Amino acid sequence: MLKRSSIFALAFGGLSLPLLATDNTLLLQSDPWCPFVCDGEHKGIVVELAERILQDAGYDTSMELINWARAVYNVSEGSADVLVGAYYGDAPGLLFHKQPIAQSQQCFYALDAHWHYREPASLKGRKTVVIHDYSYGEQGDRLFAHYPPFLAVAGSRLTERRIRMLERGRVDTIIEEKHVFAWELDKLKQSGMNLPDLHEAGCLEPLGMYIGFTAVDEFKLLPATVDRALRRLKAAGELAPLLESYGL
Repeated sequence: MLKRSSIFALAFGGLSLPLLATDNTLLLQSDPWCPFVCDGEHKGIVVELAERILQDAGYDTSMELINWARAVYNVSEGSADVLVGAYYGDAPGLLFHKQPIAQSQQCFYALDAHWHYREPASLKGRKTVVIHDYSYGEQGDRLFAHYPPFLAVAGSRLTERRIRMLERGRVDTIIEEKHVFAWELDKLKQSGMNLPDLHEAGCLEPLGMYIGFTAVDEFKLLPATVDRALRRLKAAGELAPLLESYGL
């Protein structure tokens, strides 16, 4: 956790960045959301890029995976420093960079191959399951304000539990980020779970993913640092292969 004392400036890439003379470790928090944020052999594309950029800027980093709602709260109130893998709508009070680290897309899944999401009214009468305290981007959050989800779930094994709800008829629609859902389905298949024939029934508009910093003066230059680093990695041809390695 970054201490708010003993500050000095370090020049990095033409910017003057606030760093600490004693402890300049940033505490990064998120929840597992692979391939963006992973728990295991792979760190996740957003974690890899966040750590690389911040370490290149002179910071040490410590990554912690916890409940998403808790991570949002911790970074917002300052007991952690960086929220990893967020949409702007997850925590509007944080400091965000402008260029997305990766693109994500929320899609709908159903057993009924005849149903398709084409417009908000498509959800009328549907029993949609969402994850408690998640943002689905500005478009998704507006959508659920008009057509409230039937059920919000929290806890562990969320993909498996939602699929079982679908099979048992408790819900008829799942919304999930398409890369995350594909990753989770592959894991379940490898574990030997028999999966139903799920139908991708349409998607919302693609969304950028970001890292957000606690809104304090010490971090006010970091969003610009992230944007500069992403432009540099893209220009050097280093960004695309890393994204492709995660199937993005």
